[in-house]
Amino acid sequence: MTGLPKNDDGTYQAFAWPGGYPIYYLFADGEVCCPSCANGQNGSLASETTDDKQWRLVAAGVNDEDDNMICSHCGGKIESSYGDLDESESDNPQEGDYTTMDHIHFYCDGKLVLTIPEGEEEELYLSQHFEEEGYYPNIWFISDHGNAHQFYVES
Repeated sequence: MTGLPKNDDGTYQAFAWPGGYPIYYLFADGEVCCPSCANGQNGSLASETTDDKQWRLVAAGVNDEDDNMICSHCGGKIESSYGDLDESESDNPQEGDYTTMDHIHFYCDGKLVLTIPEGEEEELYLSQHFEEEGYYPNIWFISDHGNAHQFYVES
């Protein structure tokens, strides 16, 4: 795919047409991001014109088979066209899991769902949050290289 595919309203496309194949975007530093973050959501500063290569969008592609492709900004999974991964055996975040890259901002399915206030203890705050929500998702730390590491909170 050449160029950066845009919708009529100027936003970056999420799916290639024809076919409806999932699109990912590439930053100048080699990291990938989801269409939401390419469009500036989730606090992203993505742009085609910035001089900062960690935010400069340089290419887009179709994710044909990588069931483990994760957005380097929000930690959300970038769906694949043909992948056939048995999710019960995955070593990466799945739909409904929480992800973080800084142990302060937590995302679920690419959307910011929790920010731990300054001075609060992470594990205790997460435990209280999950108890209040009645929801106990898997929690993953996404490294600056895009690798997922699951961690656990004592209840």
